[in-house]
Amino acid sequence: MAEAAVLQAKATSENAQAQAERRRKLSDLAESIEDRQTYEANALATKAQHQQAIAQRDRAKVNLDRTTIRSPVNGWVTNLLARLGDYASVGTNVISIVDADSYWVDAYFEETQLASVHEGDPAEIKLRGYSQIVRGEVAGVARGINVSNAQPKQQGLADLLFDKQRAFGYACRVWTNSGVAMSPVQADRSPNTVALFSGHMIDASDRKTPRFRPDKERVAAAAIAQTLAEIGVTRGDLAICGGACGGDLLFAEACLARDMALKLYIPFDEPTFLANSVDFADADWHDRYLAVKSRAKLHVMPDELGPLQAGENPYERNNRWMLESAARFGGKKIAFIALWNGQGGDGPGGTQHFMDDARGKTERIYWLDTRKLWD
Repeated sequence: MAEAAVLQAKATSENAQAQAERRRKLSDLAESIEDRQTYEANALATKAQHQQAIAQRDRAKVNLDRTTIRSPVNGWVTNLLARLGDYASVGTNVISIVDADSYWVDAYFEETQLASVHEGDPAEIKLRGYSQIVRGEVAGVARGINVSNAQPKQQGLADLLFDKQRAFGYACRVWTNSGVAMSPVQADRSPNTVALFSGHMIDASDRKTPRFRPDKERVAAAAIAQTLAEIGVTRGDLAICGGACGGDLLFAEACLARDMALKLYIPFDEPTFLANSVDFADADWHDRYLAVKSRAKLHVMPDELGPLQAGENPYERNNRWMLESAARFGGKKIAFIALWNGQGGDGPGGTQHFMDDARGKTERIYWLDTRKLWD
């Protein structure tokens, strides 16, 4: 019918155009100006009607294509409300798809429990009627929740409509809890080993006393790889480090080569961090940082922990943050690796200070002494 309407409108438009053209060729004695203008206006109107018919036909084609529903994700059809012969109105939800490649869980905790819940924490979920433990991590903590059954009365107070047998517990959960979203499962098990790293950056070109010259990169990379093999890391284990050029990125690359999960922790916003800790070396380190970041989870301290307190050392704070993140899996799982020359001139936030703190969590300390490696 849409095609027929287009053909009919086209024929009407062409006839009107021909009539108007004939009137334009007549002299003013044979045809009045008013009649000529009437035919010209009719030609324009029928041409517009033809264009409108084409647009309606094209819209009908689009609507016809939309009658075949294609899911944008892999998954399962659920909550199917439509039946054969039903009419689906525009904007009405009659079918739902559960994405097979992405799961999350919204959990609720009392305020007194939230102090021990942090973004990045490992999470184990036991589903009713499903024996396997589902593992993931905390993706974020919401600042508030919506109460769907809170109805205001004349006093302006919410009236909670809940089962009397569960009244106390439910009210506490509704009014004193925040939502915690858990990210999709990263692996089918908790890591057996959490490899935590601290080490020197590549020397800047104007550094007076050499510490990690660029020509020692291969030596350091080989030592890190050998240490990971000695520890016995396997696929699915967790690696935690900073993102600076030199030790951090060499460690990150070695861990990714072993299919470990990687988390990068940086103490400043990314542009500032790159300028201070990556880009001063050369362009290759910048590209390697981006390659590592594309396969890791990046944690930016100011975004997640807020601004520094007065007098607080950003590097010391970042080290504590990494150590606390690793310790959530238990001290026995932590293996601390340090690429360090044995000198403590850096003070709080340096490798020696970090190693001393790590000794309080684990006995598995692996010191790659650069004074011996460089010989």
